Amino acid sequence: MKKEQRYLISFDLDGTLLFTNKEGKDSFLKGFNFYLPPGHAYIDKIDISFKGGVDFKIFCELCKMFSIKANKTLFENFSNKYLEFFKNYSTPSKWIIYEGIFEFLSSLRQKGIECTVVSGNLYDTGIFKLKSANLYEYFSFFAFNNFEKNRINIMKKIIKYSDKNNFYYIAHVGDSISDIQSSFNFSLPSIYFADKMVDMDVDKLLFQVNTNLNILKFSETQDETIKLFILNLKNKISKSFKLVIFSSYSKLKQHFDEIFDFLTC
Repeated sequence: MKKEQRYLISFDLDGTLLFTNKEGKDSFLKGFNFYLPPGHAYIDKIDISFKGGVDFKIFCELCKMFSIKANKTLFENFSNKYLEFFKNYSTPSKWIIYEGIFEFLSSLRQKGIECTVVSGNLYDTGIFKLKSANLYEYFSFFAFNNFEKNRINIMKKIIKYSDKNNFYYIAHVGDSISDIQSSFNFSLPSIYFADKMVDMDVDKLLFQVNTNLNILKFSETQDETIKLFILNLKNKISKSFKLVIFSSYSKLKQHFDEIFDFLTC
């Protein structure tokens, strides 16, 4: 690690730093019920995945399902109602804060690595989650959802911040396919959190990210808890991507110097 170089790493929020036990999703739907057509039955379940999602896009998809004309004003009004429900009915003491995350973030700060958040959450909702989980103080910059409909456009905010402040952007940490896809879109290394490593089907994961991905090199840390990959797009040998898969923040902290060298060499 070069002393004169400034380093940055970004994190997704839900499923990566914490898990709200679906309280966020439940509040989202409660807020949306206020905008259903007159006489429509109350909805508490919906066949839309929130994992790796973007709030504005989910809102627009719900509006389309119920023939509601989505616009920015309606979304802003909904956002206030959603946050009101979330603040009033969530129980942060029952949320899951992933084991070892505080120690890992502290170790990054000690190394002088700036931590940021890139998430499909609305700004006020994301800040509420971070503060309720006592995680807010570890982060210096937040790229949240405004009216973007995909992760790539949200990621552009952190790329701009990194370039403006002359950071070396180490990697993005996330738990979804969209996290990996948005990282690769900017040729940025991806660190993928798989809390159930034993159930991981890496080939299936890579196929979901991009059907043309190919593994050029694979290695593991000494205790086999962290997998390191160098990938490329088939028929494009010159363009490679780095991917780290891990299942424990304590292990990520233990092996971070090795991972840092892998990602930055």
